[in-house]
Amino acid sequence: MNYTKNCLLPWSYMLIHAGGLMQTCPCASDIEIGDFLLDYIEKRDENPDIFNRESLQMVRKGLLTGNLRKMCRDCAYNTAELITTDELKQKVIQLLQSVRKDYQYQEGDDLTKQYAYTTIGVGFSNRCNLRCLYCNQSVCADTNPFYKAEFPYEYARIALEYFVNRGVKGIIPSVEGEITIYPHWYELYSEFHRNHPEISLAITTNLNREYSDEEIELLARHNILDVSCDSLDPEVYSKIRVNGRLDLLLKNLTKIKAKKEELHIQNTVITIHIVVCNLSWESLEEVSEYAFENGFGLNIGNYEERANARGYREHLLCPISQMSGEVQEKVSKILNRIRKRAEELGLDERHFVCHGDIIERLNKQVDRNYHRFEPVENICYQQFYKENPKGSEVSFLDIVYDDNNIAYTGIHFREKTPVVLNGLANIKRVVVREVLVYKEGKHSPKFDQRTAPGYRRVVTIEDGTLEVIPQGFTEDIDSILVTIEPLREKDE
Repeated sequence: MNYTKNCLLPWSYMLIHAGGLMQTCPCASDIEIGDFLLDYIEKRDENPDIFNRESLQMVRKGLLTGNLRKMCRDCAYNTAELITTDELKQKVIQLLQSVRKDYQYQEGDDLTKQYAYTTIGVGFSNRCNLRCLYCNQSVCADTNPFYKAEFPYEYARIALEYFVNRGVKGIIPSVEGEITIYPHWYELYSEFHRNHPEISLAITTNLNREYSDEEIELLARHNILDVSCDSLDPEVYSKIRVNGRLDLLLKNLTKIKAKKEELHIQNTVITIHIVVCNLSWESLEEVSEYAFENGFGLNIGNYEERANARGYREHLLCPISQMSGEVQEKVSKILNRIRKRAEELGLDERHFVCHGDIIERLNKQVDRNYHRFEPVENICYQQFYKENPKGSEVSFLDIVYDDNNIAYTGIHFREKTPVVLNGLANIKRVVVREVLVYKEGKHSPKFDQRTAPGYRRVVTIEDGTLEVIPQGFTEDIDSILVTIEPLREKDE
């Protein structure tokens, strides 16, 4: 058993960009999943199964074993919570059985080859009318063909029908571009909504163009309308969302709200989407109050650093996690007040969304809780957790991955500081191994990797006490993870 991310997306969600590129989730993919245009549209007479490619199976296997790929380890989109691989396996089985009524799990079933896709994110255009600081559009839009790609109209219609025939329950757009500037967006989505009203339509939009009355009505009829707005201060808004007009956004929101009331449109949700960073955090409460007072929901995004974004390249933006402890504490209090207000208003998970457990991550950081997980099996880690309930800057429970995505769970040492574990009277011997993490730019001479697992050694426990002192520190070593496993009787 290992620890893994609490994520079902590779079994339930697919993201398709306008150029055809497929991803398992909104995070940057570190493996090629395929090209929808080439692998399905051009071969649709062959009826290929794009949802079960070998690369997808590899991502699923990483989650099921805890040997996470880098894309999963660096995820800022999904929950930060770690669960055991056994727990994730049960969640996958429950998903399959709840969505696919014909599926019954049999012991030994290969869950990497099973899926139940419920939601598709598809971008029929990668073009955008803004150049937001945290988006790749800010650097690449005028030079990279990826950001000029668009689906031909007929291909877009074929794609939507393909998803319906595969049992998908919801369609959302890719956020690499602005869907409402796609030349055929109104015809495409209005026709689809008429033909398939049972399919949930969601959209994330900057609302920064003039819309016809028909377009306003279509936006009002979307099941979820997610509107990007990082501040109600025009100066801050325009600084983050380059080329954006706050007055135009608010005017369009007013029209959409009025249209919903005029046509008595029910069971649809409008949310205001704010990405939390150094420029936007002071706007959080004002934006949330505006949303709640107007009957809108709130969607709080976790700022993700991208190398091809101006905000990152020019050091204009940074995530809250990199800011001072004083600012982190302020933001933590603000976010918790907003969440409490949402709870008082009775907002459900559609009306109040926090990507990546941003509140929990920040609370943990402010509380100086360094542990990555709470141990459920290993008595040595349980004892360390009991004696050090929050860990410290120099030693804490953590997971380290090598260059082959193999996970190692143990006590992470930032310095050569001893840790004493008591209360181990029922254990005679343990197996200890040091996993060396080399400094940036340095590599293990043996493995030519930044992370190098050492040899296992057996240590005898005296009087129920074990002292752990990492031995491998040199000038090239950044930190050391020490794994400790009780020696089983059959291995004696």
